[in-house]
Amino acid sequence: MNEADSPVIGYRASWRALHSSQVVWFYASSNGTVRVETRIDSVTNDYLLEIEWPGRPIAVERFGDVAAFDMRVREVELQLETEGCRQLGSPEILPHGWRGPTH
Repeated sequence: MNEADSPVIGYRASWRALHSSQVVWFYASSNGTVRVETRIDSVTNDYLLEIEWPGRPIAVERFGDVAAFDMRVREVELQLETEGCRQLGSPEILPHGWRGPTH
């Protein structure tokens, strides 16, 4: 699969276009649903990456610069692709944040 055909490329493109918004993506995995959320902390201006894997506590990662954040997002994209996850629908823009669990 080349980069243009990758389902995760839209993730990165959407985040860049909507970098001031809170955006959530859902992926189907063999164990359930994976939720990936990106946003900017309104107090510290840090970039936040929140990942909810099935059966694990929510992981929140914080980045002070966009380059480190983007590198980590790329790593997560690759991990999702490697594990055979597929994106469920389009990213959701959440003006008021995520309000519930995925399961």
